[in-house]
Amino acid sequence: MRKSIDITGQRFGRLIAIKEVERKNAIRRYLCHCDCGNEKVLTVKELRSGHTKSCGCLRNRPSKNRKNLIGVKFGRLTVISETNKLDKNGRLIWHCRCACGTELDVIGHDLTTGNTTSCGCKAQEHRNKINDFKEAHRVENVLVPTLKRKIRVDNKTGVKGVYFNKRQQRYVARIQIKNKNIYLGTFSKLEDAATARKAAEEKYFKPYLDVDKNNATPKGDKK
Repeated sequence: MRKSIDITGQRFGRLIAIKEVERKNAIRRYLCHCDCGNEKVLTVKELRSGHTKSCGCLRNRPSKNRKNLIGVKFGRLTVISETNKLDKNGRLIWHCRCACGTELDVIGHDLTTGNTTSCGCKAQEHRNKINDFKEAHRVENVLVPTLKRKIRVDNKTGVKGVYFNKRQQRYVARIQIKNKNIYLGTFSKLEDAATARKAAEEKYFKPYLDVDKNNATPKGDKK
């Protein structure tokens, strides 16, 4: 009895034989992986005869007269070369370079229909603008007014962010930034606590105050 030849790992056109599966009517069959990403079960005869070279995607491959996209711009993307790869629907994939410098492969259909116009940087820039707007709004309407708020009437030390702990008989300094209280330490002298608070304001608050100052409308100018 002639020994069956194992074709696992062998390539047949765009197909690679992965493993032998259950026979059907005593006919040997293999699960194959196509370059387009699809998988298909084919007989050994179909593979070795050369009549079957793909999962079927080659039938959908564009003709040689298809439009050449090399050098064409689609939004921020410029087509560099053809990849000779197809997606699962048999559509050609092109290698592109984005205006930001990133290179990526894009399905031609997504380019020509406008579905893909960048590597994703355009959407990220939009998100950054939204975040910048939210931060500017928070600084102008929440943080800066808080920084300029007067000392609380129940503050007996006369220094913002410093209070006297009677149990410890020490001065406690703290500061709040982005709704988070930051503990600055306890001090036996009010002057030391005030110094710690002042240093914290320089570290955490000054950048915001500088932004507010730079964006302020000069007196006499109309808004």
